[in-house]
Amino acid sequence: MCPDTEASTEPSCRPPPGAGPSPAGGGRDADPTSPQERARAVRAMFSAIAPTYDRLNRLLSFGVDEAWRRALANRLPPGAPHVLDVACGTGDVTLAALRARPGAKVRGA
Repeated sequence: MCPDTEASTEPSCRPPPGAGPSPAGGGRDADPTSPQERARAVRAMFSAIAPTYDRLNRLLSFGVDEAWRRALANRLPPGAPHVLDVACGTGDVTLAALRARPGAKVRGA
C-alpha cells in the first residue's frame, strides 16, 4: 500500500517522470489549446495538403483512384435529381458525380 504522498521512498509508489499535475488538470498530455484553435489548425493543415493531395493520390495509386470514383458515380441511381457528397474533401467524388449525372443537382459538404 502506498502512502498518500508524492515523497514516497517506495519505487512502485512514485509517479513516472513528468506525470505530475498540470495547470489544466489533465496530466502531462493535456492539450491547453482551445477547440477553436484546434479547428483552425486542422483547417490550415488540410488547406496546405489539398493542392497536392489529389495529384499524389493519382500518382501513388497509378490512377486507380480515378477508376473507383467513376465506378462510384456510375452506380448512382439514374433518375436521382439530387446527389449529396457529405464528406467531399477535395471534391473529386462530387465532380465525378456531376459528370455522371449532368442533370442532377450535386452538392458537396
